[in-house]
Amino acid sequence: MNPTTQSSTTSTHPARQLLSLFIQQMGELATQKAISVNCIGWHHHAYVHPHLTFYPSEHSNNPRMVLQTMHPIEGFIQQGSSDSWRATANGLEGTALAHNDALLALDEMGEVDPKEAGDVAYMLANGQGKTRAGKYGEMRLPARWRLVFLSTGEVTLESHLASIGKRVKAGQQVRVIDLSADAGAQIGVFNQSHGMNAADLADHLKQQSRQHCGSLALDWLRHLTQHSAQVRPVFQNVRQRFLASLPPESDGQVRRVAEKFALLASAGLLAIQAKVLDWSAQSVEAACLSQLNQWILARGGVAANEDQQAIRQVRSFIEQHGESRFTPKQIGYSSQVRQRAGWIDTSGPQTLYLFYPTGWREATEGLSPDRAAKALMAAGYLIPDGNRPQRKVSLPDNTRPRMYCVKGSILDD
Repeated sequence: MNPTTQSSTTSTHPARQLLSLFIQQMGELATQKAISVNCIGWHHHAYVHPHLTFYPSEHSNNPRMVLQTMHPIEGFIQQGSSDSWRATANGLEGTALAHNDALLALDEMGEVDPKEAGDVAYMLANGQGKTRAGKYGEMRLPARWRLVFLSTGEVTLESHLASIGKRVKAGQQVRVIDLSADAGAQIGVFNQSHGMNAADLADHLKQQSRQHCGSLALDWLRHLTQHSAQVRPVFQNVRQRFLASLPPESDGQVRRVAEKFALLASAGLLAIQAKVLDWSAQSVEAACLSQLNQWILARGGVAANEDQQAIRQVRSFIEQHGESRFTPKQIGYSSQVRQRAGWIDTSGPQTLYLFYPTGWREATEGLSPDRAAKALMAAGYLIPDGNRPQRKVSLPDNTRPRMYCVKGSILDD
């Protein structure tokens, strides 16, 4: 049996209430932004593209409540709970297959082994398990699935990998999109509390979510199948608007994430047309654009992740080592410098850090030194010699080597 066409979640979670009752009792809270619109909306493109959104928070209850508000939409979470990251990669492969063509909600990323976290993120988003050998050594077809998955945790994938000295990859960051579970109103994920404290509002939403488990799923799927021809034109129009909102120099990684936010907004617009959601079209698109902009701000801009990493690493290298690895050029010699990476030039209007090629390779370890140099040139932190990233510098020891000349302003940003 082909696992991509079989759904194991078809009958165990019946819809308990009418759609209209859910809209009446919960839709108003979301429309008035008691909880961010985007939090409730992610489920809508589960049937279109595999994707993970991660809600990091220092407070475990807020993002967990976000997962529980998915119950009325899909109704695929057993007994009012989400699945856990506390599993092996093989175990999560089985969990993903069980949620084929549906929503997978995973709670607390910190519980998965950080050695496996990056590979699991790729596996879930790519929709394919491991290729294994059969009983007699023959190749078995890997398990395949299509799903959208949400995750919560007190640590991000980047910090989780960093705990064991690993660096998050650009491909992982566009598959695991970090969105802060903090609406900025000092009440966690909520924008307003409607006269209740945050804990009471969270409990109310949990109760309503359990009561109306699965209320939206059938109406939403019925509309999608009956009006499937509308999906692509709506998405193409929204995609064009989202991409047009980006700066022209935006990297392909940023554009890919923008397309996913556009897909989310498109699903929201279609759900409004289907009268599954009683929201305004403007609020859905505005919320998605806002979250896209916040994601861009949090990542540090629209450049490629590798380019941003290069800037961060060179800045960190200078901050950590300073004069312990760079000889002051005006002094000419310092007995305090060991394993010299370069020189410091303070003779001009701004301080320059002059890297030897060996010091540059050390500062950009794990990255391409040439690409790192181009990234710093593009950001205005590296002084080139025409198109060459290195320039000849006269040093007190009467040598004129080619060096990477980094502006001290890199420490100010």
